[in-house]
Amino acid sequence: MTIPKPPYPVHVAQLGGVPNKSLDIPLCSVFMVLFLVGGAGHMTRLQLNLRRGHKFPLSGAMFGFSMARVVACIMRIIWAVYPTNVGISIAAVLFVNLGDLLCCLINILLAQSIVKALHPRVGNHKYFRYFITTSLSLLLVSLCIILGFVVSSYYTLDRKKLNDAKAGSFAGGTYNAFTSLIPIFLILISYHIPRKETRNFGKGSMSTKVLILLYGSLALATGFWFRVGSGYMAPRPVNEPPPWFSKACFYIFYFTIEVSIIWGYLIMRIDLRFYMPAGPDRGDGSRSMPSDHETEEIELMANKGKFTQDSRPTTRGTGELRSATVGESDGGDKVPEMPHLDPTELDAIKKDDRVSQEQTKDNAGTSPLSNGDVVEKHDVSSSEPKSKDDP
Repeated sequence: MTIPKPPYPVHVAQLGGVPNKSLDIPLCSVFMVLFLVGGAGHMTRLQLNLRRGHKFPLSGAMFGFSMARVVACIMRIIWAVYPTNVGISIAAVLFVNLGDLLCCLINILLAQSIVKALHPRVGNHKYFRYFITTSLSLLLVSLCIILGFVVSSYYTLDRKKLNDAKAGSFAGGTYNAFTSLIPIFLILISYHIPRKETRNFGKGSMSTKVLILLYGSLALATGFWFRVGSGYMAPRPVNEPPPWFSKACFYIFYFTIEVSIIWGYLIMRIDLRFYMPAGPDRGDGSRSMPSDHETEEIELMANKGKFTQDSRPTTRGTGELRSATVGESDGGDKVPEMPHLDPTELDAIKKDDRVSQEQTKDNAGTSPLSNGDVVEKHDVSSSEPKSKDDP
């Protein structure tokens, strides 16, 4: 009797079971084409937008999510051809668990943009950014934990180690399920907290953006929570799978939901609706739209006459902010600093202002004509007619 060597095949039922040629290959082929075309659409949008200076990197992330699902479909087709190859089954399981976390990351970043628009002070606050960064970092940590425990479960027959691997993977899956609800919580909290002003961004209304993100988040969370709930059920033998581990549940709560999200985001043009152009660096690490406090500060200084008409921010054709020459106030005060203006830029503005004032003094005795000629000014008394007694 030969002793089996690792990796060992699983002896408990899994979601979707072992794929077969008659059912899984046709279904995976259809989903593979849908993922491939959807990913190509997002990449096309990304390239076209980059050519006109419209940077929306989440289109690239959606392309990566689509390609991860294409690879998962390919590995599942290969697994159907070689059902006894344990190495191929491990790769197929890993790629199936990899893609949806990337979609969860995209939804959190989209929710962050909505919070910045509804509550600029909160959205641009450093503690809110810490919360987003920590959530995304823990999402990557949970992914590593899940992949590590899944792989280790194929290389041991010890019952205790198998139970530990199952508990660790379920803990990571539970955290991912809660993380998928973060965009929903952020939207609900943002709409219930009183706000002074709503600053829309991108194209379309804010309600449309919220509905798009709510659909993507609810659909993704449904798949996460179904898989977590079914995983906590009592294990069954591999040849007697329960109804919640059927192939229909696998393709509905995995690939069908994810295809709808990929195509929904592509058709609804999230690259235009959720586009937030980069503004000037305000010193707090945020390059989005200014907060209410900064806008009120600029308006107050303008009302007090500390900004001339030429000193207010203007825009170029590319959408980037620039500052025109800052003049001195009527009372002879020093040139006021624009909020969060770079010191080097301020010195250059002051220097240009002094040069322009000196040129104005030098040219005080001349006046330009429409044809470009210059006529020297003379005393008004010399132009009066002479008296009759003059020779």
